[in-house]
Amino acid sequence: MKTYCIVIGLILGILIFNSSSAQVAINNDGSPADASAMLDVKSTGKGVLFPRLTTAQIVSVSNPTDGLTVYNTDEHRLCFYNGGEGQWMKLNCEPLVGSNSYSLSFDGTSSTIDLGYISEFNTSGNATIEAWVKPVVKSTKMHVFVLGGNGHLFLTVGSNNKAVFTIVLGDNIHFTVNGTTTLQNDTWYHICGMFDNDNNKALLYVNGQFEGELSTDNLEIYHPNSQYSNIGSYYQPFYTGYYEGKIAGVHLSQEIRYTSNFTPEYPLTSTVNTIGLWLLNEGSGTTATDSYGSHNGSIQNGTWVLDVPEL
Repeated sequence: MKTYCIVIGLILGILIFNSSSAQVAINNDGSPADASAMLDVKSTGKGVLFPRLTTAQIVSVSNPTDGLTVYNTDEHRLCFYNGGEGQWMKLNCEPLVGSNSYSLSFDGTSSTIDLGYISEFNTSGNATIEAWVKPVVKSTKMHVFVLGGNGHLFLTVGSNNKAVFTIVLGDNIHFTVNGTTTLQNDTWYHICGMFDNDNNKALLYVNGQFEGELSTDNLEIYHPNSQYSNIGSYYQPFYTGYYEGKIAGVHLSQEIRYTSNFTPEYPLTSTVNTIGLWLLNEGSGTTATDSYGSHNGSIQNGTWVLDVPEL
């Protein structure tokens, strides 16, 4: 207890010494505060934490002064009180390079990601495929994700510029769910296709909103586990249906992840049933890292760009 009191006393003494000119310097090298700063914090490995409040807590602050700043845990960004406007404002900033700020651009003619075999997928069960896409709209079908094998799962932007989720059985029987939202240029969309094996349904969501379903007693899928799978085109050696636009993450899991309308998240995250999660945020190189498992992809003719969804 005596040692603790001595340490506290020393800290207070340092602050009082550095505050003699109404300035405070906090650092490890004993340097004085900059002449223009009331508070000068210096570190090469740590930051400053503002008070962390929810939106409800922020708007409940009594008589906030102009410039009061907090971190909004709902919006995940700094907010400050604008006294002139009489309201709280949130800071809209560009993503920091190297911190989920990259996506991968596909050229529509040769860009693809070879994922190889995805043998962990069981021969029965549910499936969810979700992706963030920013397509270049055109009148040709573009594959976002293709899971190949005895049966196929396709997550596609159709020739009508709407999302499509297709299940192809081993005997080439197609079951397709067509979206209702017309996708626009220069716009990010979260698209999600799910196969509900328990209830013989295929479902499609766009931006977390239900778009349609297909239900039949004969719907069963031989889950892809014996051929290649790809992001951005049909799998090798065919390489058709090249996607044009940007993709900011693909998630494959063996589950029904969503049972009602939902708010999409960025970046995508894994679950206990994840098979593969490709965030596509590396920013350099020709490897699409599977951040969950071992299915790293080989990128062909893709371009890293600073463009990601803003939620």
